[in-house]
Amino acid sequence: MSTRQTKHHETSNVVVLENGIIRLEFNKHNGRYCICKSTGELVFKDIKSGFTTSGNISYYVDEYPKRTFIKKKISDWHGEGIELTVVHSSEKTPELTQKIFLYDNIPFFLTEILISNISAGAVAVKDLYVFDVTCADENNCLGNIASDLWIFRYGTRMPSDPVFFCQIDHNKYNSNIDEYFSPNAIKHFINNEDRYLTYMSESIAGIKSNSSKREIFVGFTTLHDQACQILFKRQKNNANFINITARSNAENFLLAPGMELKSERLMFDYDSGTPKAIQTYLAEIEKNLSPLPPPQTPPIAWSSWNYYRKNATENDIIENMELLKKNKWLVEYIVVDDCYQDEEMEWLATNDKFPHGMKWMAGEISKRGYKPGIWIAPFTTNSHSFLVKKNPEWCVKDKAGNPLFTYSNFGLSCAIDFTVPEARGWLQEVINTLVNEWGYRYIKLDGPDRRYYEGMKGFKEKNITTVQNIRMAYEVIRKAAGNALIEGEGYYGPAIGYANTHRVSQDIQTRWLEIKNSTRVPLMSGIIHNRFWHNIPTSLILRKDISPYTHNVGWKGEEPQMSEDEMRLVLTTYGLLGGETIIADKVNVIPPDRKKLASKILPPYTKAAAMVDLYNGLSAPRIYNLKIDKNFESWNIVGVFNWEEDEEKICFNVSDIGLENKKLKYHIFDFWNETYLGTASEKISINVAPHSTKLLCIRKVLTIPQLLSTSMHFTQGAVEFNRLEYDSCENVLCLDSSFHDQNEAKIFIYLPDGYTLPKIKTVNVANYNIQNAGNIAILNYTGKGKVHLEMFFKKI
Repeated sequence: MSTRQTKHHETSNVVVLENGIIRLEFNKHNGRYCICKSTGELVFKDIKSGFTTSGNISYYVDEYPKRTFIKKKISDWHGEGIELTVVHSSEKTPELTQKIFLYDNIPFFLTEILISNISAGAVAVKDLYVFDVTCADENNCLGNIASDLWIFRYGTRMPSDPVFFCQIDHNKYNSNIDEYFSPNAIKHFINNEDRYLTYMSESIAGIKSNSSKREIFVGFTTLHDQACQILFKRQKNNANFINITARSNAENFLLAPGMELKSERLMFDYDSGTPKAIQTYLAEIEKNLSPLPPPQTPPIAWSSWNYYRKNATENDIIENMELLKKNKWLVEYIVVDDCYQDEEMEWLATNDKFPHGMKWMAGEISKRGYKPGIWIAPFTTNSHSFLVKKNPEWCVKDKAGNPLFTYSNFGLSCAIDFTVPEARGWLQEVINTLVNEWGYRYIKLDGPDRRYYEGMKGFKEKNITTVQNIRMAYEVIRKAAGNALIEGEGYYGPAIGYANTHRVSQDIQTRWLEIKNSTRVPLMSGIIHNRFWHNIPTSLILRKDISPYTHNVGWKGEEPQMSEDEMRLVLTTYGLLGGETIIADKVNVIPPDRKKLASKILPPYTKAAAMVDLYNGLSAPRIYNLKIDKNFESWNIVGVFNWEEDEEKICFNVSDIGLENKKLKYHIFDFWNETYLGTASEKISINVAPHSTKLLCIRKVLTIPQLLSTSMHFTQGAVEFNRLEYDSCENVLCLDSSFHDQNEAKIFIYLPDGYTLPKIKTVNVANYNIQNAGNIAILNYTGKGKVHLEMFFKKI
């Protein structure tokens, strides 16, 4: 590979920083800069940085009369490069410093800004604008702005923050923002002003132009101190206008004379394409924020929440544990959710549904061989809690200095100010009691949502942001919990480095609209699985009917069943995500056939599938690819989803999932329907029913008998097989497999022309038989534990 060394030079008008891929040109006179390709092709021009104060006064680089350019060589984990510092100064306003980091051979740059108060008076900084560009013509990489522009909008305030792709229209909401997003949810990512329509994405975003086929990816790579957004603003009645802004929220940071304030750091990539840029971005976050190593295997838990809501009793918990044990479910944790506590937020006091108390409950869980888990929401407290009455100074205050109450899932509630030392001490005591005195090994967190802080005056400790306040709580929880498992929820940034698992979608119900949202969103969040933690997609529900307690969440007379197709779609989602599994039904309402289906995704494979058809004209990809590499073979598991109301013919090329096309042929097997679909060499087309999915196994065609699929696990060989070896001299295929939650299996073998399967040897197999259907041999067998199979083939 040729070395694209980072260089710089300057003329009387510009300072240039380039590395053979990216060229940045800074205008010495107005402080703005342009991004170009190494060929000179313009990406964006007249990019500016700046900040706003609490009085909404803006200061941008082009308003400063003086600027100084400082260049220095740098060397870090990226390699060699150059850091360019541009200091914009004025006698009357705070100094604004830009830093640009460009490295050899790397197709992106990093940037941040720093505000220094060199004046005699204090300045309250509201927002830091790290990147701000307006395109009003075709002189940019997006081409004709009037044509289709699509964004990848990523939510990082889970579980209620949607992830989706959508066209950013200049006049109205695009139809791809589906009907199941409530007006309350939409307002958090789309702002419909008189003159503008603004789309907002938390922390990261992608944008693609259908006219130029170019893609841009931007994302903040340091998320521990400030909340960050990427904004796309379209001007109504002007199709040729778009403004792209990346801002870091300082939340009225009071910058006293001599103080400095730095933004979060931004990554900008226009060369790699969205899938590769996302991986680069995630690697940046890993280096910057040091996430905890996720558990070796994703946990499997049973939770009381989704079925019982707030109505579960200690007898319900015991009854379900007994049924789980009797039916040999692969469950490790039992999580008691929102049902046990007194007065909502009194975590160490129980209500009359748990008369023996939660220490006793933990002991009962442990006695049955499970690990105890418990839900708490310690970031907020409701208005009638003991904490508010006794310690109102722990509450976040409104502008008048009173506790700031807002409505939440817990009623009228107030966020807790963890800059108060006594509040942190209280939280430490709660976690220490739950974990070290009562014996809970799983802490399920709820409630760290930035919306609860909107309209606040500030924290007791000055110049602390909402993100930092939440992170303070996480630090206390992590330290007090020791090696107990912590499940995070809410804004991702402050949880990174403290949570072992994290929710990435909203609650699911049997109604299709909830199923649709609770499967599409976590599938698109597979990009962060195993990076920061193990993802938790949503509770896994297997029941057909609505829970009798669901009226508590506001449904109005709608009591549908979850169909078999929808059930398979949910299971396919869970399987492809590879994250933590939370079974959330009353065990005795789960139909036996659905338990059998669920056993095919357990234990989790751990790896998540990748999005394939990005920017496909829909609000979510329909194709997800899971690449499986074992020491005996490599193959692909592909999920093809249809979230629409009519049957769809969905097509993709084998090259889209990283396979060589034209020269090779691939076997295609439909897992759920146990059907061989033939071979393909370039393009795969498949009809998918509405509200349904196809789970395909794609293997390279060999000239010898080979495994096509199994009925045991959705990976079709990755989890259930420890060994697969073909002896070409003896024409024998040897398999070592393990039963997990099953005792019967099918193995599908492809027989090239001229091969038969007349003989089998087995170990730990009770019964077996062979069915032949043309070139397909199906071995049906029952067994227990570890099984050894030898298939002796004969060539005619």
